[in-house]
Amino acid sequence: MSGLSDTVISASGLNTYTAAIDVISNNLANTATTGFKSGRTLFGNVLSSAMGLSAVGQNPSGVTVQAIQPQFIEGPLQNTDNPLDFAINGNGFFIVKDPNHNNATYYTRDGEFSLNSSGTLVNAAGQIVQGVSGNITIPANAAGALPTSVQLTPTGQLNATYPGGQVTTVAQLQLAVFRAPTQLTSVGNNEYSQTDGSGAPILLTPSSGGAGSVAGNTLEGSNVNESDEFGNLISVQSAFQSNAEVLSATNEMFTDMFTLLGTGS
Repeated sequence: MSGLSDTVISASGLNTYTAAIDVISNNLANTATTGFKSGRTLFGNVLSSAMGLSAVGQNPSGVTVQAIQPQFIEGPLQNTDNPLDFAINGNGFFIVKDPNHNNATYYTRDGEFSLNSSGTLVNAAGQIVQGVSGNITIPANAAGALPTSVQLTPTGQLNATYPGGQVTTVAQLQLAVFRAPTQLTSVGNNEYSQTDGSGAPILLTPSSGGAGSVAGNTLEGSNVNESDEFGNLISVQSAFQSNAEVLSATNEMFTDMFTLLGTGS
């Protein structure tokens, strides 16, 4: 392998492992983030672009990040004092629509919800939680009284209790599942959007079709395993250091060579 090839390969390694360290750092920074899903860096070879050669006939010339894949292992479920904190025990995603971005649809495991001034169920970003009939709203009763409490059943029914003890089912939560959830694209804010790879969402009610049951007064914690992440960090930093040493040695070699050429020795 030539010194130039060493330089190209080592430089690609430094860039790639820097990106991998960024992913691990982001995972560790979100160990306490509700519903957060850790990311995993997928590596791949870079092939030299020799003219006239098929990929099979080309030589590896470095490493690159093929994808950053979300890991949808379920996080621990934690009890809360808020009946509008929802968690999914299964494979489903909550569905939210963003009224500030043409009602764009996103999918999330973060069920930290509340009611806005209109009685609509929203997340912290003001995006509207979806049920089988669209936006979920908790209405006042015929007398104009708001409910004194709201309860979520495992099958996703939202039951409101009004003054006087009347209990009414006011909405039915809807979940989405995907055939290839690891192909979803992260859009930030603990949310994902569908891609060609993930396929279209399959819309289900909780406790049906593998979507999983739901629970109120409960949040799903981050699925980041700190021990695993620190182990990954050590491995990636070691690979980074190895590439840095090769690059440094190659640079010294070229420096010596050009010095010799310059002196005519």
